[in-house]
Amino acid sequence: PTISVMAGKKDWDGYRVAVSDGLRRVFFLTIPASTILCALAYPVIRLLFVGGKFTEADVPMAANALVGYSVATFAWSGSAILARGFHAVQDTRTAVMVTTPMVVLFFVSAQVYTNWDPDGYIGLALITSLCGIIAMGLLLTFLHRKTKGGLDLYGIAVSTAKITVASLAVGAGAWFADQALEPFLPGGKGGALIALLVVGGGACLVYAVLCYLLRVPELWTIREMFRKPKVPTGATDDGGAVS
Repeated sequence: PTISVMAGKKDWDGYRVAVSDGLRRVFFLTIPASTILCALAYPVIRLLFVGGKFTEADVPMAANALVGYSVATFAWSGSAILARGFHAVQDTRTAVMVTTPMVVLFFVSAQVYTNWDPDGYIGLALITSLCGIIAMGLLLTFLHRKTKGGLDLYGIAVSTAKITVASLAVGAGAWFADQALEPFLPGGKGGALIALLVVGGGACLVYAVLCYLLRVPELWTIREMFRKPKVPTGATDDGGAVS
């Protein structure tokens, strides 16, 4: 909504800030989500799907596919923000002109890959992610050129670099922690749930600490979003009358 409001007011400085900050906040949440999801793919699949005809033997294939798709979580989310940026300025064509060739590229790449390796499901997942990342990069480039004054690419790049460093460290730590903890956990969904709560929860805390040490500003902006607004002293709920 903020992006549309700024565009409607012709406040292009506010518009570029809203889009740039929106991307940074999305990356702050989705890049670590990708790395943690990749690290804990096995317990995630085990918890959600094992049962009935889906057995423990099916977990590795599904988990590996999940890793392939998770790589581009940030790209899909970033593309949604960028698409809203185009729609806010009444441009509904550019997003379609970017995504349509990506569908064609995916189809051709998938056909070539499956002809080369019919059982290469991981490759298909990675191709999907790659197309998503390329699409987001193109949308970012076109919106930057279209925006008066351009987007804050430097700020986005610096923030994303810090977020990526913290996320990779957390993802690696989560993977090693899961491997070390697995022999001590019960099998099945119970063990998977414990792993996700303990390792996943710990990874989130470590990520917050690393972002604090790296001075990632989104840590504070995200926190402010979830804070309840303070009610002025003496104000009431019925229109602000004071006693």
